[in-house]
Amino acid sequence: MDFWSLPGPSSFVDDVEGAVRDGVNVVARFPGGVPDGLERDLRERLYAVLEWTSIDASRDGLDPVGSLRQQVCRDVSPFEIGNVAELAVAESFQGRLLWLENIDGTAWPYWAEALSNYSDACRNVDLLSRSVFVVVLSGEAAVNELRREVALVCRDFRDDVDVSDLFVFALWKARLSVACREHRLLLAHTVAQVAQWDSLLAEELLALPLVEALNPCSALKRYAQHRGWTPETLRTWEAGTVDGPVQQPIVHSALLEVSGSSRVVRQRLWAAQAAVLLPLVEQRRVGLVERQGRYIKLPIESGGGQQIRDPLDLDLGKLAWYLDRDEVPPRLRAQTQRLRRVRNKLAHMEPLTPEQALHPTLLGDE
Repeated sequence: MDFWSLPGPSSFVDDVEGAVRDGVNVVARFPGGVPDGLERDLRERLYAVLEWTSIDASRDGLDPVGSLRQQVCRDVSPFEIGNVAELAVAESFQGRLLWLENIDGTAWPYWAEALSNYSDACRNVDLLSRSVFVVVLSGEAAVNELRREVALVCRDFRDDVDVSDLFVFALWKARLSVACREHRLLLAHTVAQVAQWDSLLAEELLALPLVEALNPCSALKRYAQHRGWTPETLRTWEAGTVDGPVQQPIVHSALLEVSGSSRVVRQRLWAAQAAVLLPLVEQRRVGLVERQGRYIKLPIESGGGQQIRDPLDLDLGKLAWYLDRDEVPPRLRAQTQRLRRVRNKLAHMEPLTPEQALHPTLLGDE
Protein backbone atom coordinates (compact mmCIF):
# COMPACT_ATOMS: atom_id res chain seq x y z
CA MET A 1 0.00 0.00 0.00
CA ASP A 2 1.26 3.44 -0.97
CA PHE A 3 0.82 6.25 1.57
CA TRP A 4 -0.60 8.52 -1.13
CA SER A 5 -3.34 6.02 -1.91
CA LEU A 6 -4.91 6.58 1.51
CA PRO A 7 -8.11 8.68 1.42
CA GLY A 8 -6.69 11.86 2.95
CA PRO A 9 -3.35 11.98 1.11
CA SER A 10 -5.06 10.91 -2.11
CA SER A 11 -7.36 13.93 -1.84
CA PHE A 12 -4.29 16.16 -1.61
CA VAL A 13 -2.88 14.66 -4.80
CA ASP A 14 -6.30 15.08 -6.45
CA ASP A 15 -6.12 18.82 -5.75
CA VAL A 16 -2.62 19.14 -7.18
CA GLU A 17 -3.53 17.10 -10.24
CA GLY A 18 -6.67 19.14 -10.84
CA ALA A 19 -4.75 22.41 -10.68
CA VAL A 20 -2.10 21.15 -13.11
CA ARG A 21 -4.74 20.00 -15.59
CA ASP A 22 -6.26 23.48 -15.38
CA GLY A 23 -2.90 25.04 -16.21
CA VAL A 24 -2.38 26.40 -12.69
CA ASN A 25 1.03 26.33 -11.00
CA VAL A 26 1.11 24.77 -7.53
CA VAL A 27 3.29 25.39 -4.50
CA ALA A 28 2.90 22.42 -2.12
CA ARG A 29 4.08 23.21 1.40
CA PHE A 30 5.14 20.57 3.92
CA PRO A 31 6.31 21.68 7.39
CA GLY A 32 8.40 18.53 7.82
CA GLY A 33 9.70 16.03 5.30
CA VAL A 34 7.66 14.98 2.30
CA PRO A 35 6.30 11.42 2.65
CA ASP A 36 7.82 9.09 0.06
CA GLY A 37 5.94 8.51 -3.15
CA LEU A 38 4.34 11.87 -3.95
CA GLU A 39 6.42 12.47 -7.07
CA ARG A 40 5.84 8.92 -8.30
CA ASP A 41 2.09 9.07 -7.71
CA LEU A 42 1.63 12.42 -9.43
CA ARG A 43 3.86 11.33 -12.28
CA GLU A 44 1.72 8.25 -12.90
CA ARG A 45 -1.41 10.38 -13.01
CA LEU A 46 -0.05 12.97 -15.45
CA TYR A 47 2.45 11.10 -17.63
CA ALA A 48 0.14 11.32 -20.67
CA VAL A 49 -0.60 15.03 -20.20
CA LEU A 50 2.75 16.78 -19.81
CA GLU A 51 6.42 15.87 -20.17
CA TRP A 52 7.84 15.43 -16.67
CA THR A 53 10.93 17.51 -15.96
CA SER A 54 12.64 17.46 -12.55
CA ILE A 55 14.49 20.60 -11.50
CA ASP A 56 16.98 20.78 -8.63
CA ALA A 57 16.77 24.30 -7.21
CA SER A 58 20.00 23.84 -5.27
CA ARG A 59 21.85 24.35 -8.57
CA ASP A 60 22.16 28.09 -9.22
CA GLY A 61 19.38 28.58 -6.67
CA LEU A 62 19.76 32.36 -6.57
CA ASP A 63 19.27 32.66 -10.32
CA PRO A 64 15.96 30.93 -11.17
CA VAL A 65 15.94 31.95 -14.83
CA GLY A 66 19.51 30.76 -15.36
CA SER A 67 18.81 27.53 -13.49
CA LEU A 68 15.71 26.79 -15.56
CA ARG A 69 17.49 27.61 -18.80
CA GLN A 70 20.37 25.27 -17.91
CA GLN A 71 18.20 22.38 -16.72
CA VAL A 72 15.30 22.59 -19.19
CA CYS A 73 16.39 24.20 -22.45
CA ARG A 74 20.16 24.16 -22.73
CA ASP A 75 20.03 24.88 -26.46
CA VAL A 76 18.82 28.42 -25.77
CA SER A 77 21.40 31.14 -25.06
CA PRO A 78 21.11 33.75 -22.29
CA PHE A 79 20.74 36.38 -25.00
CA GLU A 80 17.53 34.74 -26.22
CA ILE A 81 15.96 34.20 -22.78
CA GLY A 82 16.62 36.68 -20.02
CA ASN A 83 13.41 36.49 -17.96
CA VAL A 84 10.53 34.15 -17.15
CA ALA A 85 8.18 35.83 -19.62
CA GLU A 86 10.54 34.83 -22.43
CA LEU A 87 10.87 31.37 -20.94
CA ALA A 88 7.10 30.90 -20.94
CA VAL A 89 6.85 31.33 -24.71
CA ALA A 90 10.04 29.46 -25.62
CA GLU A 91 9.08 26.37 -27.63
CA SER A 92 11.64 24.10 -25.95
CA PHE A 93 10.32 25.12 -22.52
CA GLN A 94 6.66 24.40 -23.23
CA GLY A 95 4.50 21.31 -22.64
CA ARG A 96 6.17 20.30 -19.39
CA LEU A 97 5.35 19.58 -15.80
CA LEU A 98 8.22 21.22 -13.96
CA TRP A 99 8.79 19.41 -10.66
CA LEU A 100 10.83 21.87 -8.59
CA GLU A 101 12.45 20.80 -5.31
CA ASN A 102 15.37 21.40 -2.94
CA ILE A 103 14.63 25.09 -2.40
CA ASP A 104 16.14 26.40 0.83
CA GLY A 105 15.11 29.43 2.81
CA THR A 106 17.78 31.64 1.26
CA ALA A 107 16.83 30.86 -2.33
CA TRP A 108 13.06 30.91 -1.82
CA PRO A 109 12.53 34.72 -2.20
CA TYR A 110 14.18 34.57 -5.64
CA TRP A 111 12.07 31.61 -6.72
CA ALA A 112 8.92 33.15 -5.26
CA GLU A 113 9.36 36.25 -7.38
CA ALA A 114 10.12 34.17 -10.48
CA LEU A 115 7.05 31.98 -9.95
CA SER A 116 4.81 34.98 -9.44
CA ASN A 117 6.07 36.55 -12.67
CA TYR A 118 5.79 33.23 -14.52
CA SER A 119 2.19 32.68 -13.38
CA ASP A 120 1.30 36.00 -14.97
CA ALA A 121 3.27 35.38 -18.18
CA CYS A 122 2.05 31.80 -18.72
CA ARG A 123 -1.55 32.99 -19.05
CA ASN A 124 -0.59 34.17 -22.52
CA VAL A 125 0.23 30.57 -23.50
CA ASP A 126 -2.63 28.21 -24.42
CA LEU A 127 -3.25 25.29 -22.04
CA LEU A 128 -2.05 22.63 -24.48
CA SER A 129 1.38 24.27 -24.71
CA ARG A 130 1.70 25.77 -21.24
CA SER A 131 4.29 24.39 -18.84
CA VAL A 132 3.14 24.12 -15.24
CA PHE A 133 5.24 24.18 -12.07
CA VAL A 134 4.70 21.93 -9.07
CA VAL A 135 6.97 23.33 -6.36
CA VAL A 136 7.67 21.27 -3.25
CA LEU A 137 8.59 23.30 -0.17
CA SER A 138 9.61 21.67 3.09
CA GLY A 139 11.48 22.62 6.22
CA GLU A 140 12.49 26.25 6.63
CA ALA A 141 11.35 27.20 3.12
CA ALA A 142 7.78 26.11 3.95
CA VAL A 143 7.49 28.90 6.50
CA ASN A 144 7.11 31.47 3.73
CA GLU A 145 3.71 31.85 2.14
CA LEU A 146 3.18 32.88 -1.47
CA ARG A 147 0.67 35.39 -2.74
CA ARG A 148 -2.08 33.65 -4.69
CA GLU A 149 -2.30 34.52 -8.37
CA VAL A 150 -4.77 33.56 -11.08
CA ALA A 151 -2.43 30.82 -12.31
CA LEU A 152 -0.67 30.11 -9.02
CA VAL A 153 -2.01 28.41 -5.88
CA CYS A 154 -0.41 27.43 -2.60
CA ARG A 155 -1.60 24.06 -1.26
CA ASP A 156 -0.60 23.33 2.33
CA PHE A 157 -0.40 19.70 3.41
CA ARG A 158 -2.59 20.40 6.43
CA ASP A 159 -5.57 18.47 7.78
CA ASP A 160 -5.08 15.97 4.95
CA VAL A 161 -4.14 13.01 7.15
CA ASP A 162 -6.08 11.85 10.19
CA VAL A 163 -6.10 8.94 12.63
CA SER A 164 -8.16 6.71 10.33
CA ASP A 165 -5.62 7.13 7.50
CA LEU A 166 -2.71 6.24 9.76
CA PHE A 167 -4.61 3.29 11.26
CA VAL A 168 -5.04 1.70 7.82
CA PHE A 169 -1.41 2.55 6.98
CA ALA A 170 -0.06 1.05 10.22
CA LEU A 171 -2.26 -2.05 9.99
CA TRP A 172 -0.93 -2.77 6.52
CA LYS A 173 2.68 -2.08 7.52
CA ALA A 174 2.44 -4.40 10.53
CA ARG A 175 0.97 -7.33 8.64
CA LEU A 176 4.32 -9.15 8.36
CA SER A 177 6.03 -8.05 11.56
CA VAL A 178 3.25 -8.86 14.06
CA ALA A 179 1.65 -12.28 13.67
CA CYS A 180 -1.07 -12.05 16.32
CA ARG A 181 -4.17 -10.31 14.93
CA GLU A 182 -5.12 -8.66 18.23
CA HIS A 183 -1.59 -7.40 18.83
CA ARG A 184 -1.49 -6.07 15.28
CA LEU A 185 -4.74 -4.17 15.86
CA LEU A 186 -3.42 -2.78 19.13
CA LEU A 187 -0.19 -1.64 17.49
CA ALA A 188 -2.03 0.00 14.57
CA HIS A 189 -4.43 1.86 16.85
CA THR A 190 -1.56 2.98 19.10
CA VAL A 191 0.57 4.25 16.23
CA ALA A 192 -2.40 6.08 14.70
CA GLN A 193 -3.43 7.75 17.96
CA VAL A 194 0.10 8.76 18.92
CA ALA A 195 1.20 9.95 15.46
CA GLN A 196 -2.21 11.54 14.69
CA TRP A 197 -1.18 12.84 11.24
CA ASP A 198 2.60 12.43 11.13
CA SER A 199 3.43 9.52 8.81
CA LEU A 200 7.17 9.93 9.49
CA LEU A 201 6.60 9.39 13.22
CA ALA A 202 4.29 6.48 12.39
CA GLU A 203 7.08 4.83 10.40
CA GLU A 204 9.51 5.25 13.30
CA LEU A 205 7.07 3.75 15.81
CA LEU A 206 6.35 0.80 13.50
CA ALA A 207 10.09 0.08 13.30
CA LEU A 208 10.32 -0.40 17.09
CA PRO A 209 9.84 -3.66 18.98
CA LEU A 210 6.17 -4.11 19.90
CA VAL A 211 6.63 -3.39 23.61
CA GLU A 212 8.47 -0.13 22.90
CA ALA A 213 5.90 0.98 20.33
CA LEU A 214 3.12 0.47 22.89
CA ASN A 215 5.01 2.63 25.41
CA PRO A 216 6.34 5.37 23.09
CA CYS A 217 7.45 8.01 25.60
CA SER A 218 11.18 7.51 24.94
CA ALA A 219 10.60 7.36 21.19
CA LEU A 220 8.66 10.63 21.30
CA LYS A 221 11.48 12.36 23.18
CA ARG A 222 14.01 11.13 20.62
CA TYR A 223 11.77 12.33 17.79
CA ALA A 224 11.42 15.76 19.38
CA GLN A 225 15.18 16.00 19.82
CA HIS A 226 15.71 15.05 16.17
CA ARG A 227 13.28 17.79 15.07
CA GLY A 228 14.90 20.29 17.41
CA TRP A 229 11.74 20.77 19.46
CA THR A 230 11.84 22.03 23.05
CA PRO A 231 9.13 23.25 25.42
CA GLU A 232 9.69 26.71 23.91
CA THR A 233 9.01 25.57 20.33
CA LEU A 234 6.05 27.37 18.80
CA ARG A 235 2.86 25.43 18.34
CA THR A 236 2.32 26.23 14.67
CA TRP A 237 1.71 24.32 11.48
CA GLU A 238 4.81 25.90 9.95
CA ALA A 239 6.94 24.46 12.77
CA GLY A 240 5.41 21.02 12.21
CA THR A 241 4.09 20.88 15.76
CA VAL A 242 0.40 21.39 14.92
CA ASP A 243 -2.00 20.01 12.34
CA GLY A 244 -5.73 19.51 11.95
CA PRO A 245 -8.36 22.20 11.40
CA VAL A 246 -7.27 25.79 12.03
CA GLN A 247 -10.18 26.18 14.46
CA GLN A 248 -9.27 23.01 16.40
CA PRO A 249 -5.52 22.45 16.05
CA ILE A 250 -4.01 19.16 17.18
CA VAL A 251 -0.64 19.34 18.94
CA HIS A 252 2.07 16.82 18.06
CA SER A 253 2.57 14.05 20.63
CA ALA A 254 6.36 14.54 20.63
CA LEU A 255 6.06 18.21 21.55
CA LEU A 256 3.51 17.37 24.25
CA GLU A 257 5.87 14.77 25.71
CA VAL A 258 8.82 17.17 26.02
CA SER A 259 6.60 20.03 27.20
CA GLY A 260 5.30 18.25 30.30
CA SER A 261 1.88 17.58 28.76
CA SER A 262 2.18 13.80 28.71
CA ARG A 263 -1.37 13.55 30.08
CA VAL A 264 -2.68 14.16 26.54
CA VAL A 265 -0.35 11.47 25.19
CA ARG A 266 -1.69 9.07 27.83
CA GLN A 267 -5.23 9.89 26.71
CA ARG A 268 -4.26 8.99 23.16
CA LEU A 269 -2.73 5.71 24.35
CA TRP A 270 -5.90 4.98 26.31
CA ALA A 271 -8.09 5.63 23.26
CA ALA A 272 -6.05 3.12 21.26
CA GLN A 273 -6.19 0.49 23.98
CA ALA A 274 -9.89 0.96 24.70
CA ALA A 275 -10.77 0.47 21.03
CA VAL A 276 -9.14 -2.97 20.99
CA LEU A 277 -9.07 -4.27 24.55
CA LEU A 278 -12.56 -3.47 25.85
CA PRO A 279 -14.19 -5.67 23.18
CA LEU A 280 -11.60 -8.37 23.96
CA VAL A 281 -12.36 -8.18 27.67
CA GLU A 282 -16.06 -8.62 26.92
CA GLN A 283 -15.34 -11.63 24.71
CA ARG A 284 -13.24 -13.22 27.46
CA ARG A 285 -15.99 -12.54 30.03
CA VAL A 286 -18.58 -14.30 27.89
CA GLY A 287 -16.16 -17.15 27.23
CA LEU A 288 -15.49 -17.63 30.94
CA VAL A 289 -19.19 -17.76 31.75
CA GLU A 290 -19.91 -20.27 28.99
CA ARG A 291 -16.97 -22.56 29.83
CA GLN A 292 -17.13 -22.36 33.62
CA GLY A 293 -20.88 -22.29 34.11
CA ARG A 294 -20.76 -25.25 36.49
CA TYR A 295 -19.31 -22.97 39.17
CA ILE A 296 -22.16 -20.50 38.87
CA LYS A 297 -25.28 -21.33 40.87
CA LEU A 298 -28.35 -19.34 39.86
CA PRO A 299 -30.17 -17.27 40.79
CA ILE A 300 -27.67 -14.82 42.31
CA GLU A 301 -28.68 -11.92 44.54
CA SER A 302 -27.38 -8.70 43.01
CA GLY A 303 -28.46 -6.32 45.77
CA GLY A 304 -31.62 -4.28 46.14
CA GLY A 305 -33.70 -7.43 46.02
CA GLN A 306 -32.80 -8.09 42.38
CA GLN A 307 -31.83 -11.55 41.17
CA ILE A 308 -29.61 -12.51 38.25
CA ARG A 309 -31.01 -15.56 36.47
CA ASP A 310 -28.92 -15.44 33.30
CA PRO A 311 -25.18 -15.97 33.94
CA LEU A 312 -24.33 -13.78 30.95
CA ASP A 313 -25.78 -10.85 32.87
CA LEU A 314 -22.92 -11.06 35.37
CA ASP A 315 -20.48 -8.22 34.78
CA LEU A 316 -16.82 -8.78 35.58
CA GLY A 317 -17.09 -7.25 39.04
CA LYS A 318 -19.89 -9.57 40.11
CA LEU A 319 -18.33 -12.52 38.31
CA ALA A 320 -14.97 -12.02 40.05
CA TRP A 321 -16.70 -11.64 43.41
CA TYR A 322 -18.85 -14.74 42.91
CA LEU A 323 -15.97 -16.94 41.71
CA ASP A 324 -13.69 -15.93 44.58
CA ARG A 325 -14.35 -19.23 46.39
CA ASP A 326 -12.14 -22.17 47.35
CA GLU A 327 -13.92 -24.66 45.08
CA VAL A 328 -13.16 -22.54 42.02
CA PRO A 329 -9.75 -23.40 40.45
CA PRO A 330 -7.09 -20.75 41.25
CA ARG A 331 -6.31 -20.32 37.56
CA LEU A 332 -9.91 -19.40 36.77
CA ARG A 333 -10.05 -16.98 39.69
CA ALA A 334 -6.77 -15.35 38.56
CA GLN A 335 -8.04 -14.92 34.98
CA THR A 336 -11.27 -13.34 36.15
CA GLN A 337 -9.48 -10.97 38.53
CA ARG A 338 -7.02 -9.93 35.83
CA LEU A 339 -9.82 -9.18 33.38
CA ARG A 340 -11.61 -7.17 36.06
CA ARG A 341 -8.48 -5.08 36.73
CA VAL A 342 -8.01 -4.41 33.02
CA ARG A 343 -11.64 -3.43 32.62
CA ASN A 344 -11.49 -1.15 35.66
CA LYS A 345 -8.36 0.68 34.48
CA LEU A 346 -9.75 1.27 31.02
CA ALA A 347 -13.12 2.29 32.43
CA HIS A 348 -11.30 4.98 34.41
CA MET A 349 -9.41 6.13 31.27
CA GLU A 350 -6.08 4.81 32.53
CA PRO A 351 -3.81 3.27 29.88
CA LEU A 352 -2.30 -0.13 30.58
CA THR A 353 1.38 -0.98 30.55
CA PRO A 354 2.49 -3.01 27.51
CA GLU A 355 2.86 -6.07 29.73
CA GLN A 356 -0.74 -5.73 30.88
CA ALA A 357 -2.06 -5.05 27.39
CA LEU A 358 -0.23 -8.03 25.87
CA HIS A 359 -1.04 -10.52 28.64
CA PRO A 360 -2.21 -13.93 27.32
CA THR A 361 -5.41 -13.71 29.39
CA LEU A 362 -6.75 -11.08 27.01
CA LEU A 363 -6.28 -13.47 24.10
CA GLY A 364 -7.75 -16.43 25.90
CA ASP A 365 -4.39 -18.23 25.66
CA GLU A 366 -3.75 -18.57 29.38
